[in-house]
Amino acid sequence: MKMQLFGALLPLVLFWAIEELWGLKAALVVGCVAAVGEVGWEKWKTGKVSFLTLSSNALVLGLGGISFWMDSGVAFKLQPAVMEAAMGIMMLGMRFRGGEPFMIRTFRSAPMLDAEKREAVLKQEWFVKRLRGSDTRLILFLFFHGVAVAWAAVYSSSRVWILLKGVLFYVLLVLVMLPMYRRPHASGIAGDGASGSPS
Repeated sequence: MKMQLFGALLPLVLFWAIEELWGLKAALVVGCVAAVGEVGWEKWKTGKVSFLTLSSNALVLGLGGISFWMDSGVAFKLQPAVMEAAMGIMMLGMRFRGGEPFMIRTFRSAPMLDAEKREAVLKQEWFVKRLRGSDTRLILFLFFHGVAVAWAAVYSSSRVWILLKGVLFYVLLVLVMLPMYRRPHASGIAGDGASGSPS
């Protein structure tokens, strides 16, 4: 987890430092090279590239190219806002179509538990309610944070944009997801016929 956080924040710090030292275009080039590097690293490490990684970095390259051509960093900095809006719309679409919420689907395919244990946990009504609640909070977070990042991209400095996209994103995301991990009340467990919280 620490390495993932470091890997997510390092390109932002490099972008800011290079923009300060050598200008916007140099920072854009480094940002695009980092995007290609992320795709290559995932392919080398796992043998495949996820759709999320591919689409996110394709957007970095496309918007980075527009920013380079326009000599303005706005388009490049809008990438996280576009991704968050797209993710929120996708999650809303799952809900409106009557399918399983994104968080339940994600938990169902989570590798940290074997399939039998995952299905047993998903039979506990209190836990399913937690996942649905976290799904709703995550949708709202993606939209509100996306708007904040878009504002920073258009109207504020690179430092504010990096703060919103980097450290604050992870801090706020933890706060949004934290209620899902609180232990259930004993009465709630008994009412649902469950024996305890998942471990």
